Amino acid sequence: LRCTEFFSTVKDIFRHIRSGSWKSLCVSATSDSECRSRKSGDCLGEQSNASPVKELHDKLEFDAIVCYGLGRFSSCVTARYQLGLMLLLRELLDVGHSCYVYDPRFSSKEKQVLTTLGWQLIQKNEEGKRPVDRTTLFFMPHCGKPLYNNLLWSNWGARLNNVVLLGNSLSNMALRFPSTDLQKAAFYLHSILDLTKEFPLPNTFHFQDVFNDMSLHLFPVTDTSPPPLLWQQAAEPVYDLDWQEEIIRNSDT
Repeated sequence: LRCTEFFSTVKDIFRHIRSGSWKSLCVSATSDSECRSRKSGDCLGEQSNASPVKELHDKLEFDAIVCYGLGRFSSCVTARYQLGLMLLLRELLDVGHSCYVYDPRFSSKEKQVLTTLGWQLIQKNEEGKRPVDRTTLFFMPHCGKPLYNNLLWSNWGARLNNVVLLGNSLSNMALRFPSTDLQKAAFYLHSILDLTKEFPLPNTFHFQDVFNDMSLHLFPVTDTSPPPLLWQQAAEPVYDLDWQEEIIRNSDT
């Protein structure tokens, strides 16, 4: 994985983000599914009606990594490659021991492996509801929509500036649902779309179902942008039966 074109692209994206030179980060779209909202050749993070992302931050340093939904890497090849990327991201971002991981399906042996590799095990099912006060990369490969929505809710407001999300494309999620349905079922995911800067990862890995439909997302918001009224909508999400199937609930709730 370290020597692949895919990881080379990942490194390039993070290098530009950390240095603040995001405007120069351009990747041609290789398929409609990767960049449905862009024309081929557009700059990542720059849509026709948006200002360059580099104006939003000078530099971005990461303080922690949190991984949800990795899966059973002892028995699943896809999860093993995603584990490999998780380890490479820790090395790339140099966050020391501030690395946290949780999946309710981990076996005791898998937990032991992760601890040996230097990751801290989150001790309870947070359902993605983790507020952060420092810049944190959330690595959430192919998680259910409620998990993304919960993460946004728990950091709703200016705190979203601390959230960097590497997971399924939020813009592609929005394309798969009528706007009114998405707003009702996942208010926070729906409401943040226009304020999100999304960087699609070209699916160049040789196994096409490992890192497909993945993007890096940033949420450059303030207390007054958009209007404060939006930030007042802070009710904890509740999901209907169809959406509950996409998330493993905390048994204590």
